[in-house]
Amino acid sequence: MRTTIYAATAAIFLLSAPAQAQGTNHDEGTHFGLGAAFNLATILVLAPGGAAVVAPFSSASILIPIDILGVVRIEPELNFGHTENTNDQDETDSASVIRPGLGVFFMFPLGDNAGGYVGARGGPVVNLITNEQADPLGGTINTTDTRIDGFLAPAFGGEYYFSKHFSLGAEIQVAFTFIGDVERDVDPGPDPANPDESGLIVGTNALLTARIFFF
Repeated sequence: MRTTIYAATAAIFLLSAPAQAQGTNHDEGTHFGLGAAFNLATILVLAPGGAAVVAPFSSASILIPIDILGVVRIEPELNFGHTENTNDQDETDSASVIRPGLGVFFMFPLGDNAGGYVGARGGPVVNLITNEQADPLGGTINTTDTRIDGFLAPAFGGEYYFSKHFSLGAEIQVAFTFIGDVERDVDPGPDPANPDESGLIVGTNALLTARIFFF
């Protein structure tokens, strides 16, 4: 009978230990991980002629969370997107967006197994837009527009720890995108003058996050 009680007590302790550790697993030392952030947002696009078009846009970012003493999170991220279209005249348009960034957050507990964070993300946004079409004199004409924007997004998020190595969460942002100048390159042919341009896009964004912590 005593052996049975000891075994039951040990089983209860082993089952409850992970849950007890979830809320404090990042309170000591530095913890590294790998994660992803997913969003489905609507964006406002200025079409030719100045018309505004609202379009759906989905993307995923790779996250590298670094938690320090359960108080500060430093999170490098990388987002990439590419689209390409060819019409009946064999004219090909493509667009690529590369967005490396860095998030800095202060962390705080939200119960035994959950936590929150507040801070901001920011970094450059590299936009590449290319057009390839037939040259009436033979060959092809390649036009490349390069624009580097900047973004800053104050953010608040929360996550639930299913174990000390895995969490799911959500994040909301107010994103500011500062539009940069366009540099156009035409091959073959002389490059046109690049006018100075500027602009600002402000919007809200919501993310779903998943993070795996290795140690």
